[in-house]
Amino acid sequence: MNAIAQKSPESELDIVIDWRQARLVKGEEPAGEIGWYLAAQREGDTALDLVAHGLSGWISRATLTGGAPGASYLVSAAIATSEGRVAMRVLLVQMRAR
Repeated sequence: MNAIAQKSPESELDIVIDWRQARLVKGEEPAGEIGWYLAAQREGDTALDLVAHGLSGWISRATLTGGAPGASYLVSAAIATSEGRVAMRVLLVQMRAR
């Protein structure tokens, strides 16, 4: 589930990842959250902020705020699995221009 999301700098963006849609092996399941990573695509753009995140069962959730008008950010989420592997999902967040 790699995707593109849009938000305005003033709004919050809630992201939900269902790891059942990931390519996990039979019997494998999420074992813990590794973390989230946010990167601006242009140097000097105002930060996109991760204000809340967590993993509950098969679902990862995050809330993002801020960002620069017209900027783009790569956002990734990573979990450890019951088989000792790492699963990751990446999305592009595009900010609306004012």
